[in-house]
Amino acid sequence: MNLIKHLYLSVFLILLFASGCKNESTETNIKAGNIVLRISDSPADYDRLILDIEGAILEENSKQVHLRTTFTGQLDILDYNNGKSYVLADEKYENITPNNIILLLGEDNFITIENQNYNIELPDNFKSGIRIPIPESMVDKNKIDINLDFNAAKSVIEKEGKFSLIPVINPREENTGGGVEGTIKPVVPAVAHLILDSDTISSTYCDEYGFFYINNVKENKYSLIIEPTDGYEYGERKNVKISDSRITNVGKIVINKK
Repeated sequence: MNLIKHLYLSVFLILLFASGCKNESTETNIKAGNIVLRISDSPADYDRLILDIEGAILEENSKQVHLRTTFTGQLDILDYNNGKSYVLADEKYENITPNNIILLLGEDNFITIENQNYNIELPDNFKSGIRIPIPESMVDKNKIDINLDFNAAKSVIEKEGKFSLIPVINPREENTGGGVEGTIKPVVPAVAHLILDSDTISSTYCDEYGFFYINNVKENKYSLIIEPTDGYEYGERKNVKISDSRITNVGKIVINKK
C-alpha cells in the first residue's frame, strides 16, 4: 500500500512540475516592445492628398491593441517624401506579438488638383481599417520602426469623374539598408525613381534646389531615373550600387531640353 502511495505521489509531483514548466514557457513567450509608426508618400500628380487619419491598431491574429497616435485629423501625405516621414505613434506595447498594423481612416479624404478639391470615397471593405502586414523580418523584434510608404499615384482611382481610395502601402523597416542622393540640373520639378529590373522600388520629389534623397533601400545595383516636367528629357544613371548603412551620392544629373 505504501508503495502505491509513493507511486501516486511521484506521478503527482511530475505532473505538477511539468505544469509549472509549461506556465513558465507560456509566460516567456509573452512579447513586449516599442513601435515607432511612420507614414510617408511616393509622388503623385496632385497638389494635395489629404488623409483623414483616425488611429492605428496593432494586431496579432484576432487580438488587437489600439495605439495612442500622436495625431488624428487631416494630414497632407504629399508633404512627407524625400526622406521625410510623419511619426503617427511611438509607444510601448505588451502581451502581443504584432503581425499586422491596421490604419484607421475617416471619410473626409480628398485630393486637390489645380486648386479644386475632390472627395475620395473609401470603399466599404476599408472603412473598418486598412490591414497592413508587418514584414516577417520585423515581427520578432522588441523595437519595431516601420514606415508605411503610401503610393499616392496608385492608391487614388478615378472613374467617371469620381475618385476612390484603394490603398497601396509598402511597409518598410526604417533606418535599415542604404540610400542614394544627388541633384539635377537645371532645377525643374521632377521625380526621382529607383528601379530594380522593371520594378519601381521607391520614388521621391526633387526639392526646390534639385536635391533628391531615397533611403531604406536593400543592398543591390539599381537604375536611377529622373522624370522631369514636360519639355525635358528623362535623365538616367545605371548600375547605381547601394550598400547597407551607406548613402551613395550620384552627384549632379544633367537633364536636357527636348
